[in-house]
Amino acid sequence: MSILPVFNREFVENINNVDVNKESIELPYPSEYDWDFEGGRFKYDKYNKCKIVTGNEAIKIWIYKMLKSERYKYLAYSWDYGQEFHDILSNGYTKQALEKIIPKHLKEALMINPYVKKVKNIKVILEDEKVNLDFDVITPYSEVKINV
Repeated sequence: MSILPVFNREFVENINNVDVNKESIELPYPSEYDWDFEGGRFKYDKYNKCKIVTGNEAIKIWIYKMLKSERYKYLAYSWDYGQEFHDILSNGYTKQALEKIIPKHLKEALMINPYVKKVKNIKVILEDEKVNLDFDVITPYSEVKINV
């Protein structure tokens, strides 16, 4: 569990020494501090301690935070973490081009997470300079529907 986008430290330190594909690696069960998506803050229990979520709920929080983080902007994060939508939107691409480019970048950004097995059914909705995304993520536990 981490407020930074880092997975289990032992897993991360040993991942480069493993000569297997992503599907055969045994992952620890994911956990994350619960997050209030609308309020943009952690959720607390009645004792004022951060709530913890596990499984797909933890993966959804990771996805949300990754999509809110601009790639290459924060030194605390790996250059693999985050999205590049601001750069893409400011390049003057047509709407049709953006509808093809954004899904490619979305998949690239999500697939760095070892809990994300597949991304499918991506729908890009462009409104002025805002991008809304609907997509499904296949995890080791089930399918998760995401709308951001």
